[in-house]
Amino acid sequence: MRLPKAGAKPETTADNERNPAQGRVMLYAVRADRPLPRDLHRRFYAICSPARRDRLQRFAREEDARRSLLAEMLLRAALRKDWQTSGSPASLDFEENRYGKPSLRGAARLQFNLSHSGDWCVCAVAESAVGIDVEQIRQQELDWADKLLADDEKAELLALTGYDRLKRFYEIWTLKESYVKALGRGLSHGLSTFSVTAASLGALAPYRAAGYWLDDSHPAAVCAMGGLPQLWAILSPFDIWSLLDHEIEAMRGECGE
Repeated sequence: MRLPKAGAKPETTADNERNPAQGRVMLYAVRADRPLPRDLHRRFYAICSPARRDRLQRFAREEDARRSLLAEMLLRAALRKDWQTSGSPASLDFEENRYGKPSLRGAARLQFNLSHSGDWCVCAVAESAVGIDVEQIRQQELDWADKLLADDEKAELLALTGYDRLKRFYEIWTLKESYVKALGRGLSHGLSTFSVTAASLGALAPYRAAGYWLDDSHPAAVCAMGGLPQLWAILSPFDIWSLLDHEIEAMRGECGE
């Protein structure tokens, strides 16, 4: 499934095909392929969580820090745009379970998950468990992955060659990652113990999983207990700024501006 081109007016789906008891699932993405203007970076940094600030200081490469910062800003903008009816995104309080899956403290109704790789950051927000993954395709040998794949997944890959095999591996990998992240138990749930081939996806119930392509080199996948939307909200960094401008202005003093 292909996404609409980035840069257009943000889109969201009106048809989640969901079970009402499992609630909404909405998907968001922002391109992270260019350095942020200095003022925009300062404004985003002013409202990022303390844990994120600590993490940003540890990145050796600017592009890694940029993706991490934009991922949190994408979540905050998503909550402001479609989910938050009171309070401020700047006041969000994050916590993690013992496997490292993040959640919003005091907001049990909402679940979210983030991922970033290459040129993109992605975010899923839902009213039940959800996981999301994006990967940038990189040329590599795949022998290392055999022990992490189910038998039917290995057979499917062996039937392909060259770049088709590599692309299909990344489709499988993002689906598997999204399922494990939805479960929220980290890699304690062995990746080889389940399959995400088309014939096996039904066995993941009550979870549903779907794959997408953000562009020709970035597959993504989402897994949730609710129905999965066809469309994403594609935001630019400036769309995010616009959504969060009030909160950013209120918090700029914390950065000494």
